[in-house]
Amino acid sequence: MPETSASLNIPKNNTNRFIDFINKLENKKLLLFGVGLYVLPIVVISVVMSIFANNGHNVLLNQCNYVKDFFEIVYFNFITILTVGYGDITPIGIFRLLAVFEALYGVAILGLIIGVVIIKITNPSLDSIVFSRYCFYAKNEKSFL
Repeated sequence: MPETSASLNIPKNNTNRFIDFINKLENKKLLLFGVGLYVLPIVVISVVMSIFANNGHNVLLNQCNYVKDFFEIVYFNFITILTVGYGDITPIGIFRLLAVFEALYGVAILGLIIGVVIIKITNPSLDSIVFSRYCFYAKNEKSFL
């Protein structure tokens, strides 16, 4: 059988390790992992900023004075990682760069979480019969998808 250009583009040993890993994980574990990816950097960056603020450095500025309260710092980092940025608190100096990296991290993690959800929703179960790339039969659900 002659090879067509389409068959040349298909990888011979595609293992899909990441997709298999995602499919094997339970939804609760994936949810906890996703929340952890959002919350852990907020806590770490807030602790670092709080240490600097308590040592006399100017870290954040609100409308009236410099922010030294830990929970206001957590609020700022939470709003920054979600890329909402209300503007009521402004980072100062090198912490502006940290806020930029935090916002980029938030966008990247959101994209990763959306990709994982799409993988979980669209991938056929392991006991399905694939007829083509557009049609497969799920034996456990007894339906065509």
